[in-house]
Amino acid sequence: MMSVYGLAMPAFLQTVTQSGQLVGYQRRLYLIGTTKGRVLGLTTTLLYASVSVHQYWTGKPWLVSAAAGLTTISLVPFTEIVMAPTNDALARLETETNSGAVVSWAETKQLVRRWDRFNAVRALFPLAGAVLGALIWAQTTTAMYFLSLPSLVIVIPVGYLLFHLGYNLFFHPLRGYPGPLLWRASSLPWKIALLRGTMHHDLMRFHQKYGDTVRIKPDEISYANAQAWRDIHAHVPGRPEFLKDPVRLPLAPNGVMSILVSDTKNHARFRSLFGHAFSDKGLRTQESTIVQYADLLVEVLREVADTGRSAEMVYYFNMAIFDSIGALSFGESFDSLKSRQLHPWVDAIHKNLKSVAISHVLRSMGIEFLTPYVLPKELRGKRQENYSYAVEKLNKRMKMEGDQGDFWDKVLVKSADDNQRGDGMSAGEMLNNAAVMVVAGSETTASALSGAMYLLCLSGKIEKATAEIRKSFASPEDIDLISVSHLPYLTAVIDETLRMYPAVPGQPPRVVPAGGATVCGRFVPEETRVGVSHLGTYFADYNFTHADKFIPERHLQKTEEPFKYDNYGAYQPWSVGLRNCIGRNLAYAEVRLTLAKLLWHFDFTLDVDKTGNFLDQKIWSIWAKRELYMQVLTPPSLALYRLWIHPLRSYPGPRWWAIWRGPYILSNIRGNLVRDLQRLHQQFGPVVRIAPNELSFIVPEAASPIYTSNPEFPKDPMHLPPFHNGTPGILAADHAHHRRYRRLLAFSFSDKGLRQQRSLIERSIDLLITQLHENCGQGPLDLTLWFNWATFDIIGDLAFGDSFGCLENVQTHPWIASIQGNVKLIPILNAFRRYRLDGLLRLLGSRKLLEQRRRNAQFTTDQVDRRLKNSSTPRGDIWDAVLAQKPDGEPPMSRDEMISNASAIVLAGSETSATLLSGCTWLLLKNPSHLHQLTSRIRSQFTHASEIDSQSVSRVEGLQAVLEESLRLYPPVPMQSNRIVPQAGAYIAGGWVPGGTSVGLQQFVACRSSSNFHRPDEFLPERWQGQGEFAHDRREVSQPFSIGPRNCIGRQLAYVEMRLILVKLLWHFDLRLDTTRMKDTDWLAEQGIWILWDKKPLWVTLEPRNE
Repeated sequence: MMSVYGLAMPAFLQTVTQSGQLVGYQRRLYLIGTTKGRVLGLTTTLLYASVSVHQYWTGKPWLVSAAAGLTTISLVPFTEIVMAPTNDALARLETETNSGAVVSWAETKQLVRRWDRFNAVRALFPLAGAVLGALIWAQTTTAMYFLSLPSLVIVIPVGYLLFHLGYNLFFHPLRGYPGPLLWRASSLPWKIALLRGTMHHDLMRFHQKYGDTVRIKPDEISYANAQAWRDIHAHVPGRPEFLKDPVRLPLAPNGVMSILVSDTKNHARFRSLFGHAFSDKGLRTQESTIVQYADLLVEVLREVADTGRSAEMVYYFNMAIFDSIGALSFGESFDSLKSRQLHPWVDAIHKNLKSVAISHVLRSMGIEFLTPYVLPKELRGKRQENYSYAVEKLNKRMKMEGDQGDFWDKVLVKSADDNQRGDGMSAGEMLNNAAVMVVAGSETTASALSGAMYLLCLSGKIEKATAEIRKSFASPEDIDLISVSHLPYLTAVIDETLRMYPAVPGQPPRVVPAGGATVCGRFVPEETRVGVSHLGTYFADYNFTHADKFIPERHLQKTEEPFKYDNYGAYQPWSVGLRNCIGRNLAYAEVRLTLAKLLWHFDFTLDVDKTGNFLDQKIWSIWAKRELYMQVLTPPSLALYRLWIHPLRSYPGPRWWAIWRGPYILSNIRGNLVRDLQRLHQQFGPVVRIAPNELSFIVPEAASPIYTSNPEFPKDPMHLPPFHNGTPGILAADHAHHRRYRRLLAFSFSDKGLRQQRSLIERSIDLLITQLHENCGQGPLDLTLWFNWATFDIIGDLAFGDSFGCLENVQTHPWIASIQGNVKLIPILNAFRRYRLDGLLRLLGSRKLLEQRRRNAQFTTDQVDRRLKNSSTPRGDIWDAVLAQKPDGEPPMSRDEMISNASAIVLAGSETSATLLSGCTWLLLKNPSHLHQLTSRIRSQFTHASEIDSQSVSRVEGLQAVLEESLRLYPPVPMQSNRIVPQAGAYIAGGWVPGGTSVGLQQFVACRSSSNFHRPDEFLPERWQGQGEFAHDRREVSQPFSIGPRNCIGRQLAYVEMRLILVKLLWHFDLRLDTTRMKDTDWLAEQGIWILWDKKPLWVTLEPRNE
């Protein structure tokens, strides 16, 4: 019976927190029960009556069947008498809610609970009738088979179904409206179409067949004309608003209303709070953000154009608009374009909307509580995931101080007291509206851009649109929100796109208010669902000439043939009335600006084979967009633009490097980039343009603005090593995560932390000296290898409380090889990522390097998992402090965060120290006088090896100068990570650099430049005294560990290792370069550079000193 619908009420009571919403759901269930429960009860009673009459005339007992019928039909008087006061009270609350009055939550909750209890009692009447029916079967063994209980199980539902279908077709108040037979008879076809995503295409087909008014459900009518927009959606003084159907609206997990589902009064409040952000003045404030992401999209597509391959434009539009709406909604971007990876929130949005369709169908049947059990596996949890992203982002936005130029500036000011005054928003309202803004602000614009590009290319109109843009703007810098609004053909293109491919094709229907209303000249009874079909309206020949053709000119020639009879009043892609799309102006602005930028910079052609029919898409509220492939071609004018018009045009550099990034990438992959940059700076000066949007600096004045500015210049993700588990470590983390990681790791790398770990460090170094003594008699040793073993064992002890055993076993740990291979692969990975060729990496990349990268990831993961198993026992390593509970409640690192940071720590903590030790040894061996001088000072200061420790070595005269000079000539990281100039731009080394430019200080090149150092290529430790001929050296440019808040956290550890190892080595041994194996090799000059140096063997003869 229909009382089963009441089972949904406890779920609503748990999730809904606002009276109006709860009343709306209860009244919907009440109406379902009223219309269907009575019909079913009457049908069942008539069946019992027929059995009773048959038994009476055949002389058989008939009272039981009569009692069954009377018991069943008793639900009607119970409803009309007992439940009437509660029903009337709830109806009163609904009327008050619709009028905008504030209704008591306590009263509403009490009434709904009482109604639910009555409903449960009412369900007992048909249940008792069924029990009596069973007695009939038990007493009447010779009764006709069709009157037996098994037959009734079939006959009653079939009878009800036939009665219901007959009523809908021949007696329902909407029986006179045309429409497909099955859809008029039952709501089942409608539900199937909604689940399949074909609903709106079906409506378009129905309107083409039946006209502008079609009955698409027993209680729903679809319209396709201009009058319906005015009658249903427009505000008419004195007439109640046609409210949205609550059954068709998504209910947020916290039960609070958003701007989409709110009642009239709250909707007006929300709209007032957001109004400024979407006004013309608000758009002018947000213009720089919109331009920023349009320009960044251009840069990304340039990289694709350089490859010559098709670009999947839906993917790129989603990234660009999602980044933009992130900045406008939360004061910070999602950085999809920078990372070339679509944020997972987008996938959660799409799958959540599909699950909402399933919820709609179940809710219309009153069994929405079954949703978690019937959702497909891939859709489960997406609603909560979508909600969680909104929670995270809004919480972060609420912690920001001052205006951010986004949607929330005014809202947060008004809501400081959690909306106690009633003119702001509560926390729950802000959360739900944030989720709505992200979906509405990103999906609609991305859809419009995708549709416009497809229809322009398919129709051949793209040349005309491109010509208008390029004729109007001499430079892309001239393209702004005001100027693009004066392009008539571009505006017509957007309007025609929204006609054929409306951004929101599926809008929830409205409910005819109490007393009924006239729609399109015909009375429609109350509680009827009515709506306007976008596709049905826009593809109707009676509304538009050549409705199925993309003709932007129709919007420019409205009074001319053949378009003078087009019904432009029917064209309402953003709806009409008080609830029309508040973000319409923003969407138009973003679409205009982005299209203008793209068509100015590129020529586009449709890849028909890969794309197919782009418009053949399913619809679940929004388009389930299919892939859109296009060839992105760089017109010849782009080369001229980059050379003569681009904001970096005044900076010197090689022309080919300025035109495209290819030379830079090839040089980097070959390991020649650092030396190529050295050559370019020698040719062009201290600042060189090394890519279309990248500058290289070698002057010390550049260091401070690039690396110490506040707010900081974020790292360029295309210059960072990609993280295999999707979680960036300390090297690549954003500002907030980097600060948190640094706080968690700070103690381990502090003076106090290093003092506690001194015994671990000295133990490995002593083992190194012991092994060198044991092996030096066998001939020359490769000190590059031995230094790697020592520093790797040390970082194993410090990072995981256990050495890797390289020195003990006198062999290379396989992790070392995997680290070196992974580092060598990073420039290749970044090149593939930049051009979205990741899928080809396994085909075109080195299998050996790929395997080493995989093994590096596996080694790191295994080591962290092993450490986590022993997390309860202190190990004396860096993770003790990281995993310890902090008094301020700051959470420890997650497993994925530990893996990413462990990988960075092992790499930075072993390779950099081993590199400097190798380089320093080479430089001393090539400069015997300095080697002899340093060795003498060490041996004169320490009379016994036991005197050498991490504290005493810092007092060796001249040692620090030797290390600093070695770091100058052979910095472990020769290229510091690039940064991105903020959108506002900045002055760097006296020159203006526009926002979005990638900039970096080339450490190796700067320290080898004669503009910074006297006799720059010579090993002269005395220069660090700053006297005589070196008085004018610009020593501040030598920053091998970087500067600013992201400088190397392990700097002190590196110095401790280098001092201790070098002093002990020179105290115990006399060193001599093995000229037989090294010959005339320039060990340093012959190394390639892939982020780190590709160190070659350094063969040295070690002779133990005569102590």
